Amino acid sequence: MKYYIISLISVLIMSCKSSHLSPKDSLVSISKNPCLKYCEVYDLHIYSDGTFVYKGVLNVDKKGTYQGQISKEALSEIKALLEKIPQEHTPIKGRDIASITIKYKSVNNTYKYNNIYLKDINSFAAEIVKSIP
Repeated sequence: MKYYIISLISVLIMSCKSSHLSPKDSLVSISKNPCLKYCEVYDLHIYSDGTFVYKGVLNVDKKGTYQGQISKEALSEIKALLEKIPQEHTPIKGRDIASITIKYKSVNNTYKYNNIYLKDINSFAAEIVKSIP
């Protein structure tokens, strides 16, 4: 009986092990930032193997942390969209403008743009979020 309980506890500990997906290892990190009203706030990390981790924070349908997989075609699509982001931009100033922060590993830069400039990437991220069961 003692060995049975020890085995059961060992299995439970191993099954509860958290995933080793770290945001700093992601290929792309997309963060929607808060505004003064009802902007969605979430983080979406996409890894080079197509795995994504979504963390819904505020004003979203799905709150909490979810993990899933996107297709290789979708991964190629996000890479193409990220390559189109201009290196230079003039930010629009304002207190209540929702912004999105993009961190793209291959470029090693952090871009912070208003949603106006990144509507294709916004749409892409929204499709991934909708696919979460």
